[in-house]
Formats: sequence, structure tokens, C-alpha cells
Amino acid sequence: MRGMGNTMMSKFLKYWKDYNLVLAFGVILDPRYKLAFVKFCYEKLGEEYTSKPKAIMDDLEMLFKEYKTQSSTLPSQNVVHMASPSIPLDSHTAGFYASNINQNTSTRSELELYLADPLIPAYADIDGVPTLLPFEVLQYWKDHQFRYPQLSRMAKDVLSIPISSVASESSFSLGGRILSKWRTSILSDTLEAVVTTRNWMHGYKMDEDNEDAEYDGEEVKLVD
Repeated sequence: MRGMGNTMMSKFLKYWKDYNLVLAFGVILDPRYKLAFVKFCYEKLGEEYTSKPKAIMDDLEMLFKEYKTQSSTLPSQNVVHMASPSIPLDSHTAGFYASNINQNTSTRSELELYLADPLIPAYADIDGVPTLLPFEVLQYWKDHQFRYPQLSRMAKDVLSIPISSVASESSFSLGGRILSKWRTSILSDTLEAVVTTRNWMHGYKMDEDNEDAEYDGEEVKLVD
């Protein structure tokens, strides 16, 4: 049992050592966890991993700079402003506006401002049981796109990346593999025709005892 435990721990450490940046970025861009959760996870692994969060943030900041550069090259939108008469201000009022504008001006980036905001509660104590609260992270970035215009665009791109360990052909398993290593270049329209025709001819009944069997090579003839 001790040997099995050591093997599992070695695999666990290997997984965290070879972390996926996209997964780490996704956690940081979730306002319920941000960088604090990444630091928490690596602190559990020991002192040798304490530098990992900084390396992740360095890469995230590099990615954000790319989005800022792209935003600066995008054509600006033409906005029609209604003409309004100029009204001179007295010295006291002008001083008030000047001081407040200077106080509200921040040199921090959108990413730094986002990380400085408090975390959104992820759990609630319901009848004495910690319960995960419903939350739509993409909706959050849509709602905050005007506060973080560049960061929200980056967040939506990162969080929209489909992440799965299941092979793509497994999604189309109908007893045998329609998508196989011999059919990796099949067009989407052809694939739809094959799936539909197979349903017409044989239905979607699957062989439960051999669900993950390899594609048997049977050709499905399309009908007009």
C-alpha cells in the first residue's frame, strides 16, 4: 500500500510540475479564485513550488500585453458628440475637479485592478453544508466588459478554449468509430450525412459490452 501511495504522489507531483498554462489562466480569470487559489494549491506542494505562481503571472501579463497591443491597433469607433456650450468655472470648482481627477487616475493595468478586487463568494453555508453557488464566469466578463475592455476580451478567449482528455472521435461513438485514424480529414457535412444515414439504417443502439471497440471498417453507403 505504501508503494502505491508513493506512485500516486509521484504522479500528482508530476502533474503539477508540468502544469498547463491555460488551466492556470482559467483559474486566475475566475473572480471566485484568482491568483490566491493558485498560490494556495502550490503552497500545499512544498517550498520548491512557491515560485510557480509568479512564473504563471509573468506569462499571463505577457499575454495581456499582446491584447493591449492588438487593441491599440484596432480602428476606433466614430462617436457623434452633441455640441454643448463652454461654461467657465470659478477657481474653487476647477480646483475640485482637478484634484479628484488626479486622485482617480490610476497607473495600474486592468489586470492589476482586477486582481486587487475582492473575491466573489464561491460557497455558502446552506443548512450547515458548504454549497457551491451557481456562477457563470463568461457572463461575469460580459457584464464587466466596459470596466475591463481589454482584459474581458482576453478572458473570454481563454475561458472559451474547450479542454477535454477525451479524443474527438469518442464524441461520435455509435458502436464503432465513425471518426477514426483513417477518417481524420472528413468534412463536417459528410460526417453529418454519415451519422444521419446510419441512424436511418440502424438507429443509435450501441453495443454496451463493446462500446469502446475500434471502428470495424464497415462502410456506410450514403443514399440520395
